[in-house]
Amino acid sequence: MKDNMIYQFASVLDKECEKATVEYQQVTNNKNVAFCVYQMHNDLIRRISPLDIAKFYNVNWKGNIDFIHIPDCSRIIKDLYHYPLIIAVDTEKNEVLGTATIKYEEITPNNYSPFFAELGSKKFEITGIMTNKNNVNYGYRGIGSKIYEIAIGTAYEWKNRMPDMRFTCEVDCRNVNSIHALHSAAAKAGRNIFKSDPEMGFLTPVIAYYYTIKPNGDLYESTILVIEVKLEPHKIVKAQAPLIEYNVDERFKKYSDKMTEAEYVTNGVYPCLLKTIKEIVEPNSNKTVIKNVAHDLDDSVVYYNMLNPEKNPLERFLNINTKGTELNKNRRPYDDSYLEKQYALFLAEVEQKIGAYDEPSGALVKNIGWRKTR
Repeated sequence: MKDNMIYQFASVLDKECEKATVEYQQVTNNKNVAFCVYQMHNDLIRRISPLDIAKFYNVNWKGNIDFIHIPDCSRIIKDLYHYPLIIAVDTEKNEVLGTATIKYEEITPNNYSPFFAELGSKKFEITGIMTNKNNVNYGYRGIGSKIYEIAIGTAYEWKNRMPDMRFTCEVDCRNVNSIHALHSAAAKAGRNIFKSDPEMGFLTPVIAYYYTIKPNGDLYESTILVIEVKLEPHKIVKAQAPLIEYNVDERFKKYSDKMTEAEYVTNGVYPCLLKTIKEIVEPNSNKTVIKNVAHDLDDSVVYYNMLNPEKNPLERFLNINTKGTELNKNRRPYDDSYLEKQYALFLAEVEQKIGAYDEPSGALVKNIGWRKTR
């Protein structure tokens, strides 16, 4: 039932990609750029393998390691079985220009998520959005924004079939670029849908935040904001959003090899970020936080704080001054050989389960290509 529903969603998503391709080519005059759902096109799977996608993620993010949890080959392949991947490609060069995965989750007592502790929710989430670091240099502009628009437009259409669905995105509280991109794409998608009334659009409030505490009391990572794209038309009122400034002791702004991870986390950035968020929310915490859930996860505890939509200080477009707290904790890419070994193990496993094929990608297409398997 769930797989069939996700396949139907992916079909609608792929049609939205087709429209986006036409629009993008008309606006930019770049006829080689195409958007699609990866699993719906067996010819694309043969040309661009999951290994190519893993390498794309690996080389294109060297920023703060907290902002994006770069998936390895096994995670990418596992997600490809279950969730649609939006991909932007240069069809002439067979080069990946951007990607994002749309995940679906039903929050039930038997499938409880500490990161979205709202029982009964049916939630689509856009995750793993990434663009090629060379896009601007080679004239590919607005790829990430267009991917967001595709996802939001599809979610709006899908809401007619599933009125109680929700559409969310989780971001590190310092990830200003992603927050701005989501907000801008939601506004643009709204304008495209509600053309008769240019003042109507989609709101993107922060509906919750969560943080994870290790057994020793340290924070596991930075505070995560849960942003929801409200898929009902709202009148967009231009108003200055309150400024959020993260204040951190200068000694702990820069993460270096001379400082242990424990020193950085315990004394430095993570606690200060959480403290800032709490200072904004807690003056009216009895009105603002309407649910505070602590959930044991392995050896840690996740604290999920759901905000009251009527008393929400983070409802409007966030105006954030990170004050350098996102710097100097950059990710180091893997060597290609590491990813290639992972991929070789996967292909061997597929061949053992499905049988040999004339070409290595034959098994891959049969295993991942949704038109043949669903």
